[in-house]
Amino acid sequence: MPSPLRIILCVQRDITGNIALNKLVKSLHEKHKLTVWLSDRSEIPHGAVDAPLHAKTELMYMTKVLLNDHIFPMLEAIPIKKEEMSRDASSLLTFEQISQQYRIPVEAVHDINAPALIEKAKVFKPDLILACHFMLIFKKDMLAVPRMVHQDNKHLLCR
Repeated sequence: MPSPLRIILCVQRDITGNIALNKLVKSLHEKHKLTVWLSDRSEIPHGAVDAPLHAKTELMYMTKVLLNDHIFPMLEAIPIKKEEMSRDASSLLTFEQISQQYRIPVEAVHDINAPALIEKAKVFKPDLILACHFMLIFKKDMLAVPRMVHQDNKHLLCR
């Protein structure tokens, strides 16, 4: 059996990022060592660039603020037994519930290229950094950290 990979999962802290993270963690957590970095960067969703400002603001509120500041705290306040949380494979967990259920560190990051975060990544020694719906741009120093890198949109190259 291959040895487990050390993976940093990077997602946006919004509804799309939450859905992606739920699917990724459920399929990866048993065989791999994971840590999660969430971006709080506010971006206008694709397809909404030409929308009026009030529509953009409303969309940002509905996909991010409402979810993180109102809905998730209410869901997390409901006492749920761990066995109930994992019983329904189709249910989605909040970011905090993912951290608790799977014992995975989940933290917000503001500057993906900050020296302190690069150092934290080096300590974790990731084989792979997987960014899915993540609004921050990785620069050379952070991209040099993982053991595996994507090359030519076709292959993973191991260092």
